[in-house]
Amino acid sequence: MGGLTLFSCTNHQSGIQAHIQELEAEISQKIFTPDLDKDKIYLIRELYTEYVNRYPNDSLSPNYSFRLAQSFAHSKDYAKAIEQLNKIQSTYANTTVAPKALFFKAFLYWEKVKKKELAVATFSLFLKNYPEHHLASDAKASIGLIEKESTAEEIIQQKEAS
Repeated sequence: MGGLTLFSCTNHQSGIQAHIQELEAEISQKIFTPDLDKDKIYLIRELYTEYVNRYPNDSLSPNYSFRLAQSFAHSKDYAKAIEQLNKIQSTYANTTVAPKALFFKAFLYWEKVKKKELAVATFSLFLKNYPEHHLASDAKASIGLIEKESTAEEIIQQKEAS
């Protein structure tokens, strides 16, 4: 694993930000290639976590928290991704990241975890909390698709049973 750069107290926050930016640039260029260094993924997760824990009220913390959740989802650790998204909902409920986090959580329940009831409930909560958000129409459409899938699955199961 790459070494963690140490920063003086006065420059710690800006040092972490610079290190995160550097790693994000490097990772984004190699994210879907065999050249991706997994140690850099672990390092950036550590930096996101450290930043959010040390500077919870900083304007970058909600975004870093969301990127941490995305990182977990990308590596198929959906439980950790959802746990991080829940933290965003409780800690950063009044930020612009909160609706995105709730929508992403609903998507993970639907497409990755295959818990359709939780997906519908989460999309419904999104619509209740953010009815004017630009993702509201997507949430409504997703609920409709999930309900159609359930109906189609039920019909298939009934046909197979008879």
